[in-house]
Amino acid sequence: MSAFVTAGAVAGLYGTLWAYFVRLIAPQDFGFTTAIDGLVTAVVGGSTVFIGPVLGSGFLTMVPEVQRAAGIDAGWIRPFLASLLLLVVILFLPGGLASLIPRRVTMAASGEAHADSGHAGLAQRVHPVPGEPVITLRGVDKDYGGVHAVREVDLAVTGSEIVGLIGPNGAGKTTLVNMISGLVPATSGTIEVLGVQPGQTSVHRVAAAGVSRTFQHSKLFPRLSALDNALVGAHLVSRPTFIRRLLWLPSARRDEQQSLQHAARCLDRVGLAEKSAVTASALSYGDQRRLEIARALAADPSLLILDEPAAGMNHVEAQALSTLIASLADDGLTVLLIEHNVGMVMQTCSRIVVLNFGEVIAAGTPEEIADDPAVVEAYLGSAEDEEAR
Repeated sequence: MSAFVTAGAVAGLYGTLWAYFVRLIAPQDFGFTTAIDGLVTAVVGGSTVFIGPVLGSGFLTMVPEVQRAAGIDAGWIRPFLASLLLLVVILFLPGGLASLIPRRVTMAASGEAHADSGHAGLAQRVHPVPGEPVITLRGVDKDYGGVHAVREVDLAVTGSEIVGLIGPNGAGKTTLVNMISGLVPATSGTIEVLGVQPGQTSVHRVAAAGVSRTFQHSKLFPRLSALDNALVGAHLVSRPTFIRRLLWLPSARRDEQQSLQHAARCLDRVGLAEKSAVTASALSYGDQRRLEIARALAADPSLLILDEPAAGMNHVEAQALSTLIASLADDGLTVLLIEHNVGMVMQTCSRIVVLNFGEVIAAGTPEEIADDPAVVEAYLGSAEDEEAR
């Protein structure tokens, strides 16, 4: 929204200055050809980098000058070249001419160099102590018409706990964490997370309270680097630089450098420091899942919700992820984990809650859950069933 409003203001200023300069406004000055020139300028130069439109407009401005210098008077050359260049860029260089500049690679290296140099001035959240309530659910229901996704769920999670949420597909696990994170409101019951009430509070306020999560399906920005993806999650702990960037204030660059260092530390925490300059689409599936965790950690959360983070990982990767989650709890984070890798859940979690058809059928330590007949029948299966399979 800020970018849209600022672009409108710049366009209005341009129109005013144009009228003052030429002393006459004619309809053809703002015709269809002018609109196309603006589109070509943005696409050819690259609209995601500040220097991009400058490169695009510089190219289009040079075309008629070269024509005049060569003594060629053919009005069709400029639109022909613009159209041809637009097609070539869309097919072979989607980021425009500016994407050829390795801008973020240098910043990534700078961020890595300072990955261990303290906290770069970014405020750290005070996490709930062990025993302090983090999540409190009382009689929570979620209905979709005649479908009861969650029924009468009571749940309490305290500081530094790693709580596993398991159950068959369709048991209501993702619906439950969607309510906890504020994405969907509960039909009835009360939810309190880190002092706020999701469903009755805006989602961004729930995040600001200290809730971060990953999703069942990867939601990364595929064209951005790993560092840029992690940087997205840091907006809650970073100072806004938009206005200061427009005014070319040095403090904006300093704050952005601090944010880059913070994002680099989060990448290092999940083992992706050496791949900070790699685009998200070029990472392996396991690395993409870890990158999502790094982005969630960049918001400095007190509660981290992980929705099937080990999906698609092999045994070695799942073991490394289990170690990472345990280390996060040691640092004071509270983790709510949805996972179908039962072995990983049993090894990682201090407590496990089992859902089936939207209801809690068991809750306790991993040992208690493994020996619970209701859980064995509904989800884990017996040894004889495993042998038969």
